[in-house]
Amino acid sequence: MYFALATDDLMLHVFASVTALTDYCEGIDVESGGWLFWDENGAALDPRFIEPVERSGNFVGGGTYVLEQAVEAGRLAVTLHTAKALDSNPYFGSLDEVRKHIGG
Repeated sequence: MYFALATDDLMLHVFASVTALTDYCEGIDVESGGWLFWDENGAALDPRFIEPVERSGNFVGGGTYVLEQAVEAGRLAVTLHTAKALDSNPYFGSLDEVRKHIGG
């Protein structure tokens, strides 16, 4: 399980797998700081791009990344108060349920 916070609308998303997360969180948005990530225990994850975002005329694409343990980023329990809503998911019904899950 992975958590991702969209920095534009402060919606917290929950994903069953890293593949589901990377399919949803496009590289261009990740590169521009549009997402923050955590693992199932609330430990911060940083994206590392293995293929850069490509920009050519009107085309923007690519941007393949992997998630790695963050060195300096904060835990989800510290950042969770900034989330304004929880995206619909099969695991948690509220931000309070997420907070209890991660021990925050």
